[in-house]
Amino acid sequence: MESESLSPDPSNAIHNVHPETEQPQKITPLPMKQIIPLITILITESITTTMLFPFVGFMVAGFGYKKEEVGFYAGFIASCFNFAQLFSSVFWGWLSDRRGRRTILLVGMVGNIVTVIIFGMSQNLTMAILARLASGLMNGNVGVAKTYLGEITDQTNQAKGLSMVSITWGMGVIIGPLIGGLFSDPVGQFGWENAFLHQFPFLLPCIITASITTVGLFTGFFFLTETLHKNKTSPQPPPDSPPFAQVELDEIVDAEPHQSPPPDKPVSMAVRTFRRMKQNSVFSILTEATPLLCLSLYVVMAGISIVYDEVYSLWCITDIQYGGLGFDEKRVGLSMIPAGIITITANLFLVPILDRKIGPISSFKIGNAITLIQFALLPTTNLWAGYSDVGLWFQLVFCVLLRSFGSTLSFTNMFILINNCVSRDRLGTMNGLGQSSAALARAFGPAVGGVVYAWSITEGHRFPFDSYFVFLTLSLLSFIQFFIALRLPTRLNKRFKKIEVFEG
Repeated sequence: MESESLSPDPSNAIHNVHPETEQPQKITPLPMKQIIPLITILITESITTTMLFPFVGFMVAGFGYKKEEVGFYAGFIASCFNFAQLFSSVFWGWLSDRRGRRTILLVGMVGNIVTVIIFGMSQNLTMAILARLASGLMNGNVGVAKTYLGEITDQTNQAKGLSMVSITWGMGVIIGPLIGGLFSDPVGQFGWENAFLHQFPFLLPCIITASITTVGLFTGFFFLTETLHKNKTSPQPPPDSPPFAQVELDEIVDAEPHQSPPPDKPVSMAVRTFRRMKQNSVFSILTEATPLLCLSLYVVMAGISIVYDEVYSLWCITDIQYGGLGFDEKRVGLSMIPAGIITITANLFLVPILDRKIGPISSFKIGNAITLIQFALLPTTNLWAGYSDVGLWFQLVFCVLLRSFGSTLSFTNMFILINNCVSRDRLGTMNGLGQSSAALARAFGPAVGGVVYAWSITEGHRFPFDSYFVFLTLSLLSFIQFFIALRLPTRLNKRFKKIEVFEG
């Protein structure tokens, strides 16, 4: 009897599946020997990214630009890293699928050390821009680190493992600006008599950052183990084995009947080219619905996040009469402290529990719904201004906590969904595509958010086109994202696995 052809519907295509037992699984402890060196690498990564924020404006002013030009060029320098990663992340992810995760992580660290020193010695805008572009081009560590974490964890501890990305980023966001602010221009700040540091006033924080990165490099070199283990050839089943073949789920869903062409009927060049493209991991991912859906959600989420981060500080320092809070720099900084606390706490305790109870898809939707509400609620804090500082701070801290918790749920679970949507041999490429997608939003988001907010607070605009406009737009985008997330297939709640399909 002839075998039935595979149907596009996986429920019809899968036969004689060997089901797993549905017994409660014991939570696997995280492999700390691998986690600790990776944490060191991720912390140094976030420090390198954020260290320049406190002094980049002064650096641009030192290049001789006018005060009204400083903001534009400072933002351009800050965006260069993400702009470069838009093009480099896929390559490093793809290369990690072939050369190994450990190798790419170490190369990225070396790139960080070299480029951050060059940046600190920049004497003009062009040199600073090229240094940041080189840093982004030589570095794909965040995407590769997510891949690494996905490979050293299992279904029971994946959420806790991938939450390390958010935790270390939160720590770096605190440490990096402290280094940049405390140690920039030591001659001016501390009265040091040093001609070299006088010539390069922003080199010291870069040297400190490079030193910390060097510690991470040596930690990774001596303690980080490789997780990529690929078989060069697929073993053939023994003659007496049952007629099963290992087929990946996406291959079942997207399968086309494969028949070798008759000898007298050669295959056209177009068909051969298409088959070669299908074998390419980037092309195969971009032609599958589920990975594309995850990437789309990630780029929207990254764009929403970076625009909010840019506009929040601007809104805080905006005069009360224009819908802001009239804060100075100190109070803006104080208002951000609860965000760091809840990010670390939520990732350590709440996210893993929710993930085990309801799964990453539902957790992602909850986080999305929380941020949707927070965006709409935040600008109403202005109503307390001038009447009650207690009421203002109570609502502001409440909104900051909501935003941080919702963002933590959304990002950590999106990392899980991205890792769950492709097979292991394409995991590095998938995370590289994710980083490139996010880099696209992060490269252009700050400029777009700043311009739109500046327009909205000019005189003459009424609700909803006043100071509420950007936040209500972010709320609307979050609603659209929530609606798109309803299409996520439930199989993403579990890691991508191979299943057995009867062939004969």
